[in-house]
Amino acid sequence: MPAAAVLGLFCLFALLAAGSDLWRRRIPNWLSAVTSLTGLGLSALDMMPGGFLSQAAHMAVSLVAGMVLFKFGLWGGGDAKIYSALAAWFPLSQALDLLLATALAGFVLVAISWVVAMLRHKRELLGSLPYGVAIGAGGVATMALAGSY
Repeated sequence: MPAAAVLGLFCLFALLAAGSDLWRRRIPNWLSAVTSLTGLGLSALDMMPGGFLSQAAHMAVSLVAGMVLFKFGLWGGGDAKIYSALAAWFPLSQALDLLLATALAGFVLVAISWVVAMLRHKRELLGSLPYGVAIGAGGVATMALAGSY
């Protein structure tokens, strides 16, 4: 599979997750499942660098961490699942890259929400933030900048 096709497929999954979280405040389980299986499948077919075991480990570690955050009410369950699904596209050596890119995108999301709240003369952020947008943006940035595909 050409590198551009891999990047395009990844971007499609990230965009679907971000759009769903933005408009419905839900990320469907089927999307997380298809995203992770596609990433791991491409890796198993040697269409992506990093190796299947490394990518599967990245997915597993991020899912466990995300579920712990969910347990303590710090992150949504859909956010944990889509983050780990996108992590399945990256080797474990890029875990910090994905985490930092997602955190930076999350900071931008919070800043935009704060500006919108101020423009609407509200003293608090606009309810729950669709963090799937930050997760998708962080994933796309990591994929594009690192050339993982």
